[in-house]
Amino acid sequence: MLKFQIFEDGKPAKKMTIRNAYLIGSDGNPMRGDLFFDKGMLWANKRETGVAAVAIQQPVGELGELTLQTCLLPDREEPYILSLELARHRLMSLYNKSEDWGMFDIKADQAVSKRMEVARNRFIEALCHQGDNPIKCDLIAREALVAAVDGSEELAIAHADLLLGRRRSTGSLPRHVIGCGVPLALPHPRLRDGIVSHFDFISLPMPWKMIAP
Repeated sequence: MLKFQIFEDGKPAKKMTIRNAYLIGSDGNPMRGDLFFDKGMLWANKRETGVAAVAIQQPVGELGELTLQTCLLPDREEPYILSLELARHRLMSLYNKSEDWGMFDIKADQAVSKRMEVARNRFIEALCHQGDNPIKCDLIAREALVAAVDGSEELAIAHADLLLGRRRSTGSLPRHVIGCGVPLALPHPRLRDGIVSHFDFISLPMPWKMIAP
């Protein structure tokens, strides 16, 4: 069984709403098990053997609520700190994807580099407090998680800019690049202005029940 300490406002949480939570096995597929909150901790009761990761919806600062996951974790008596493990996995994913995409020439002054550095430094600082001060560890780990998620978005933007730049230089970019679908039920003038200035083409639904009259 896995167990995670949950903190809220600088103290152990008294309640927790579990949203979109499930277990993930070493093969990347969902694992049978039950997740419940009790006595300030999230408990994950596995029905299968082996290491497992927990995926759960969590608030990530101004980024909203996202479904994030931990790394694969072995059972142990000492509880994990949920925010620290979520930050660990997100930071690992950020570095792995950066390597997969070959983003080795990112300059230090770019937004993604700054976010990665902040996330790494805050995560290391959180690790230093996980044994003696779990509450402080949780607060710092949350900052690391926000920076890592934000860094993931910046990395995706940097990668897209790089690929689009290559296609522009070779003349292989199509005439119409980005489009969107537009619902007929939202004929707002601000929506129309945004579409004109940000998209190359649109897709309009034509349901017969609306066209026939």
